[in-house]
Amino acid sequence: MSGHDELAEPRSASPHVLRPDDFPVALSSDGAEIREPVDIGGMTVHFGQHKKQFGRSPLMKGLPNDMCSSTHWTYLIRGKAILRTAAGESATVSAGELLYSPPGHYMEFVEDVEFVEISPLGEFRKVLEHMRRKVDEG
Repeated sequence: MSGHDELAEPRSASPHVLRPDDFPVALSSDGAEIREPVDIGGMTVHFGQHKKQFGRSPLMKGLPNDMCSSTHWTYLIRGKAILRTAAGESATVSAGELLYSPPGHYMEFVEDVEFVEISPLGEFRKVLEHMRRKVDEG
């Protein structure tokens, strides 16, 4: 497979191998790099990296409770992070672990991280568009 153009529409019948370098950078700001998401198999998948950071990202400001409103399954390829929820719960995830994140969360990055996230179709794209607007606002 040579790039994300082949995956423009949701697909579920054919197997696909996804690699971060197959997708252009969708957002790069405040130590975060998010690759363009792809809709496949009824889900949205994206790769990302984030530098060590504590506290909420300014890119989430303006979302409900200034937190991510998308559900995710996050597989941490490298690093360590802490998920914090609007309900006051937290969970620590390290490289090689999979984390479920309900809507109303943010991440603190204890170390530089690299990850892949899988979200319900369309949910993450709304958050990504919000973050892009925040970057454009400066």
